[in-house]
Amino acid sequence: MKKILVAIFLVGIMLLVPISNAYRTSNNESIQITEDDSELPRFVITDDEYSESIDFIEENFDEDEKPQAYNLLSRVVNTDENESELEIDLINLTYELLSIYIPIPEEELNNINSEQDLDDLLNIYWGVTPSGFIENLFGELLIKIVEFIKDRLGWIYRLFNDGLSLFYNGTTLVVDVIKPISFQIAVLFVFVVNKLLSAPMVIAEAINELFQQHYTEFDEILNTFANEFASDISALIDEIIGFVTHPQIVAYLNELQKFVNWLGEEPWTDKIHVIGSVKTLLLGQPWPGLIINCKGEDLITDSNGEFDFYVDPSPDGGSFPKNQYYGMHNCQISVSNENKLKKQSIELLSYCFSGGEISWSFRIIQKKTKDERLTLFELFENFLKNIQSLFPNFFRIIRDIYINPVYN
Repeated sequence: MKKILVAIFLVGIMLLVPISNAYRTSNNESIQITEDDSELPRFVITDDEYSESIDFIEENFDEDEKPQAYNLLSRVVNTDENESELEIDLINLTYELLSIYIPIPEEELNNINSEQDLDDLLNIYWGVTPSGFIENLFGELLIKIVEFIKDRLGWIYRLFNDGLSLFYNGTTLVVDVIKPISFQIAVLFVFVVNKLLSAPMVIAEAINELFQQHYTEFDEILNTFANEFASDISALIDEIIGFVTHPQIVAYLNELQKFVNWLGEEPWTDKIHVIGSVKTLLLGQPWPGLIINCKGEDLITDSNGEFDFYVDPSPDGGSFPKNQYYGMHNCQISVSNENKLKKQSIELLSYCFSGGEISWSFRIIQKKTKDERLTLFELFENFLKNIQSLFPNFFRIIRDIYINPVYN
């Protein structure tokens, strides 16, 4: 259930990814990229990722549900044999996800007069029953398409992930604990968790402005959301906390307040985590002592050929949109040796939100040392010995099958 709710928000973030054209491959470094400002953003997945969705359907859906599951997958992923890509249909994916759970209209919340009214709304809008949330495998299938980018979402993923955890836990608290104690407090709590679920609509509005290249409006919407959201939630907390002593309720409200306080700390300015490794192409051995650069920060690979450091996400010309903390930052990683550039991560796939993580593994050709040449010679020598032992057997088998019978 929680994963389904996270998917509702993550799909919106996918739409912020810069325009790309990425061909099917399981090796990120071989993807060909073009950019065209005249097109809307596109997003593709690899064959392996598509296969994961197929496997999920085969393993989790009943036979009578599989046609519907495959139909859903075909609506959100373009599998046209004439195309070289598996492109996500962002419009359909957004529609499918947002249709699973939506905020309860406030006018309906204001008209709750009985526990039955409350139960009906929770069931209709969120699929909540007296025994908990209804499992939705179709929602689980949809998240397979978006979950691979969560590390790069940074503060936005934490905003939605923590917010949705609070939504899930708050709704469960209403059903299991609060409603049996106080109907009035239960209704107030539904207002709280409903506010947590209102973010998809805000994100959709912001993304629409981003598509229209109205970056000022994009910033304004997100700023207004952060300020008003914190104000509304804090007001609801103050209204409830004054007359409750139940430890589970108090603990939940404290967690909710921590979430609001974190949002007020401007997490979109958090540093970006850059990690990875460099190994030799042929033998896959660690390559220490190389210079790693990302957004003006340098680091030397350690004895294991690994690097692990943080970079400042200050907006620059490589940000998308430019000069905006809310957008993504180009965290392209460069590997150098003796003042010579050896390799770089792909620019498009190196974009990351503040507070996110970029992970990249490099395999680079290295000039062989004496020890490495000896190792390669030994490998080649063993290969020749294997060939030598194979062919006598091969000719013996041929002789026994085709020649000996003739003379026997």
